[in-house]
Amino acid sequence: YKQHVGEIDDSGITWPIPISQIPKFERQNRVRINVIGYDDEAELDPFYPLAISKSTDSDQPVVNVLLIENNDTTHFVLVKSLNALLRRGNTRRTKHYCE
Repeated sequence: YKQHVGEIDDSGITWPIPISQIPKFERQNRVRINVIGYDDEAELDPFYPLAISKSTDSDQPVVNVLLIENNDTTHFVLVKSLNALLRRGNTRRTKHYCE
């Protein structure tokens, strides 16, 4: 992560980044970002989409992040494998989620 700090254009972006500024960050850095929410009280599926990139440029890398909220604190966590995050239990059938 530290090797990419100098490559990021965060001009005009406030930190921590609110979801409303993610489209601006995407445009400035030619990246697609998907934000996934988590509700530990959900009965069926605790994960849900909060923000899905509107970019259709398949040359841009996709970054999936999980938004963790705790009282007044929020934190983005990199999701290395969307399939692993969304997998339910020890099932033999594998599902593949599109990014």
